[in-house]
Amino acid sequence: MSQSGAGNAEMPGIDELRTNMLVALADTPHPLVAVTSPRDDTRRLDVAAALAASAEQTGRRVALVDADVTASRDDSTASVSTATISAPAVSEANAALLVAEDFRDLLADTADANDLVVVACPPVLDVAETRAVTAACTATVLLASQRTSRRDSTVQAARVLREAGARLLGVALRRS
Repeated sequence: MSQSGAGNAEMPGIDELRTNMLVALADTPHPLVAVTSPRDDTRRLDVAAALAASAEQTGRRVALVDADVTASRDDSTASVSTATISAPAVSEANAALLVAEDFRDLLADTADANDLVVVACPPVLDVAETRAVTAACTATVLLASQRTSRRDSTVQAARVLREAGARLLGVALRRS
């Protein structure tokens, strides 16, 4: 993995996002940062993995938690040297219970063992459980795509996150 400052050619701006996130959370021990989007039109896991890898380059112990049960998987995160923990698949009826008990415990244990935990979440407007996961995290980054995300969906997602009790750090706009 390259050293901090080398940048990320595939995701320009990820180091700046990392720096802004770390400054905003400087007084928070073991922060949990959720990465989500309004709809399923943004590569949340890829951004979360790049953000985790970028934070790891600063010497922090970083874990990547893959809680995005809606995303298709490929080898795009293979270069990430952080721990990846996949949330177990559950039925919709049991999902709220998982988030409320087991998943919160998993997040807490992972946070205790690391300096930072980045959680890739499903889209907030498509999966209701995302609201509970983001509320359980210290902060949330909302992703939007310049090409595919609609402004009204992004505004609605930000409102939904705030109403759910999530601390929204901001919206990161992807050009692709």
